[in-house]
Amino acid sequence: PEADRDGKMYDLAVNGQHPRALVISCIDSRVSPSMIFKVEPGEILNHRHIAGFVPPYDPAWELPGSQILAVAASIEFAVRNLNVESIIIKGHTHCGGIAAYVEGTASPLVRAWMENVQPILGKLDRTLDQAALLRQAEEECIKCSFRNLISYPTVRC
Repeated sequence: PEADRDGKMYDLAVNGQHPRALVISCIDSRVSPSMIFKVEPGEILNHRHIAGFVPPYDPAWELPGSQILAVAASIEFAVRNLNVESIIIKGHTHCGGIAAYVEGTASPLVRAWMENVQPILGKLDRTLDQAALLRQAEEECIKCSFRNLISYPTVRC
């Protein structure tokens, strides 16, 4: 708009974005990456989805007609097109998606997405109380996401 002709948003519109990092995080309204990292528009890319989990790369996503995951496309775009320097996986406590999946209360669509975290469930100590068990699940989800992230060809480069 005319009122912002000399402002930050106008500059970003005219000169493009040059974010330093891609932040992959949960959609939880309490954990906005821009607010937490105190960044201005154009400084980071945000990809947000349930639990902020990064699934393992699947080469079939590159085949015509495949169901490419948005998180995979975001990673590839950030690395290849915008040359981000860092990818940050930002987990958080009290994650509703992880809790719903671990407790068996997730809706069908959330359950289908959260099936990606199935490998972490075997690592959980089921002797813990519920709060500690969920905290462990949140931590394992982040660790698994980091391991999965390096399976992406654009990240391995």
